[in-house]
Amino acid sequence: MENTKNGLRLTYANPPAQRVLALPSPDTPEALSLPLPESLAAHLPEIEAAAQAERAGHFTWVPPSLAPPQVYHVTLVPLGEGGLLASARDVSQPRTVLEALHPVKAALAEDAEPTRVYHAVLHAAMQAVPGSEGGSLWIWEGEAFVCRAAIGFPDTLLGTRLPRTHQLEWYGQGEAAFLQGAGRILPFPTLHCRISEPLIGRTHAARIKVNLAVPIVWNHQVRALLNLDGFTTPRVFSPESLQIAELFAREAAAYLAILERERTLTRHLHLLEHLIEAHRRIRNARTLEGAHQETLKTLQRYTRAGQAFIAWLDSDRQALQVIASTDPHTPPGAMIEPEGLEWTTTANRPPQPSKPPRLTIPITNGQHEHTGVLIVPAPPESFTSEEVAFIRATAETLGLAAERIEALNAAEERAAAYKRLLEFSSELEIIEDPDAIAQRALQVLLEVTACETGVLFRVEDRWAYPHLVHGKYTREFRRYFETRKLTLGRGAVGIAIQERKPLLLPHYDRWAHAIPEMVQIGYKSVLVEPLWVGDAPLGALALASTAQHAHFTPEHQALAQMVARRLERAFERVAHLADIETTREATFRALGIALERRDFETRGHTDRVVALTAQLGEALGFHGAELEALRWGAYLHDIGKLAMPDEILLKPDNLVTREWHVMQTHPEVGYEMLKDIPFLPEITRNVVRYHHERWDGSGYPEGLQGEAIPLEARIFTVVDVFDALTNERPYKPAWSEEKALAEIQRQAGRQFDPRVAQAFVALRRSVSSTRSRSL
Repeated sequence: MENTKNGLRLTYANPPAQRVLALPSPDTPEALSLPLPESLAAHLPEIEAAAQAERAGHFTWVPPSLAPPQVYHVTLVPLGEGGLLASARDVSQPRTVLEALHPVKAALAEDAEPTRVYHAVLHAAMQAVPGSEGGSLWIWEGEAFVCRAAIGFPDTLLGTRLPRTHQLEWYGQGEAAFLQGAGRILPFPTLHCRISEPLIGRTHAARIKVNLAVPIVWNHQVRALLNLDGFTTPRVFSPESLQIAELFAREAAAYLAILERERTLTRHLHLLEHLIEAHRRIRNARTLEGAHQETLKTLQRYTRAGQAFIAWLDSDRQALQVIASTDPHTPPGAMIEPEGLEWTTTANRPPQPSKPPRLTIPITNGQHEHTGVLIVPAPPESFTSEEVAFIRATAETLGLAAERIEALNAAEERAAAYKRLLEFSSELEIIEDPDAIAQRALQVLLEVTACETGVLFRVEDRWAYPHLVHGKYTREFRRYFETRKLTLGRGAVGIAIQERKPLLLPHYDRWAHAIPEMVQIGYKSVLVEPLWVGDAPLGALALASTAQHAHFTPEHQALAQMVARRLERAFERVAHLADIETTREATFRALGIALERRDFETRGHTDRVVALTAQLGEALGFHGAELEALRWGAYLHDIGKLAMPDEILLKPDNLVTREWHVMQTHPEVGYEMLKDIPFLPEITRNVVRYHHERWDGSGYPEGLQGEAIPLEARIFTVVDVFDALTNERPYKPAWSEEKALAEIQRQAGRQFDPRVAQAFVALRRSVSSTRSRSL
């Protein structure tokens, strides 16, 4: 806050001890700050009047209203913007060093912030040392002296860092005197050559007429430097001032040592808190990537390690691979080729001439085995001992966390593997296609073992060939088997099948019986499990890795064997079901043929309608089990005629109304005959029941209309009529295919579903076109 009155500029700043009085002056280039004691705050008008009378220099002032009387030494210093700065110091009686340090003691007792303690020390020094008109206190902070308190200088000086060599040069009395804490007094002309011009301009050091400097020493090291300055004349300091300053420095050292110990304890406490937090974050990471990122963030957050990277040991290549990094010069994936594993596990090993110095901390697991390194690309001496300890503890936490995560991942993988095996076992009960079974088996095994290529080999005569390949494989692999087959007894697959025993080859590329072409393709590890059904070789399941040597565990081998046995039983079961299906289909066909013989149908009617129904059904979206059920319906469509009386079924003349009503019951009779057979699908029964329904609703047995008629019945209706039209019957000659197709088109929307009729016509004409081209 500024108060302008009668040409005076009075500047107030916080804290109150920094209040200053400024008077106009035309030749002042810049402004300074000098303290005004808090006890004079109520008497500023009197100070202003006295200072205005003097206008320059310094004078002694006795405020008339103070009791008991106090004498102040007032100093006026030229300021910028046309003014003077006035400061006052109580000189009523000399302040002893211990008295002056009372505020420091009080600040320490109150657990004040370090900045407040430093300011109290400097203020106490100015009170105790005669002639002091300004000053600064510089604290050693590991790498440099840092200005932490200043009086009589602008705030820009605070935080300035100067190396020890610079301060030693400023001191000018040599290393021995510096370490002994000997004070010295030097006039500014002598000092001027020891300060850089930018620093002089920024700190207004040019106004210093004389400087008194005293090193503050404890534990045999200079831990602070006290500078006291005179602004008015080079003769403000006397030999007595120097003696008092040295005494003050020795006493202040005890207080500053207390503060440093408290700061050290606080740092250690904070370090411990940070370490606990870092330990919690890293330990709580669910993945290795998360643990790596938390480690690097921790170093950036709590240390000066702005850049770092983590590398894990690659046992195959005896090298380090960078996994996570904040160092742009060492990205993830980079390989580090150490000169021996000692380099990777020694934190303070002297750097090789070809390597820049850097801090290297080993990462170990719970068995104290070296698994990787945490590297900070900066010289070890650039970190405090606390920081190095923190980085070491963080690396140790990462090593234990990584081991824990890997153990959890392994347990989860085992659990997932057995879960997938259980799911696979259940799937085998519903998967009927052998290739689909093998595909799923290979997928499960690749997921569990982390291999890249899975192959089902099948045996044909004395040869093995890749019947199905899953995962990743190279062109060279495909080309190799396009031109040749494996002889049983040769290579891992051939030997495993012939000898009926599994092979586990983590180093296939070093195996004596390896096929050279497979090694050249790049296969490093191979697991083979032979497949046999009874006494006949069926083939083999083979897993291969090209990216790296696979780590096959006993669990992997046991799982592969279990999958292989399941697959063998599945193949055996599928073969058995295939036999059953073949027998069942033969039975249905025989029944259909028997029906066509009894009904005097044209020979071959059953086979023709089954084939045409399957073709049309597939064109309209029937596949797999649905298509098979549709074919069964075609075989059995007239099974209800078995219950029709011969006098009606075999009557050569037209049926009378009563007889026709009986004949119209054969679809319902056929449905009743089949409905309790559990393996017959609904599609089959629908063909039998509804194949005489008509699109316009005029059919039988229920008079269904449009899409209320099941699609499978609509399909068979078209096929059955087409076959009847194009083949000779006792009551009519055979029609040509074109005439029959024209009739089907004419009946679309009446007897037939238009969509089904159109699809059938297109199908038949496509077949005719293909037949014509082949001729």
